[in-house]
Amino acid sequence: MRWVKDIEEARTILREARERASMHERNAEFKRLTFDCVEFHSRRFLEFLRKLMEWSGDASFHYAVLDPDPINYFFTHFHKYPLVEITSSDSGDVYIAALTEDPGQSPADAIGTNWSEYVILPPSNKWFIHTLRDAQSGEGGHLWVPIDWSNRAKEIYPGLH
Repeated sequence: MRWVKDIEEARTILREARERASMHERNAEFKRLTFDCVEFHSRRFLEFLRKLMEWSGDASFHYAVLDPDPINYFFTHFHKYPLVEITSSDSGDVYIAALTEDPGQSPADAIGTNWSEYVILPPSNKWFIHTLRDAQSGEGGHLWVPIDWSNRAKEIYPGLH
């Protein structure tokens, strides 16, 4: 796990994350599966993400918080971006620690706690996750996978609909 600290790398990833978040509804190549928006915060979900990385040939993914604003809020207050890279070899403990790490004098602002919108992006862009916090339905999590992956994904992770 590593925090993305380079400003150019952060801007590139955040721009891509915003583009993915806005274009997914129009992309016919992907199938949208929904899940409870807070399930990402578990070792079980990390195991599922590892399976997606295996299928796509990715060795890592980026987790980025888009709301609250990554620059005007998070960077302004904590001098870092709400953006981490998780590798396929990172343990469940490392993954959970990254999501719950105090960004600096404010544990409530951990990137796995203080979010209204986040994105998980692998380098291949063969799949992605865009999530909006949704306390009403519990299905604010949207996983976008190639159409031919959807049944396999539901078999591996039964929480998908």
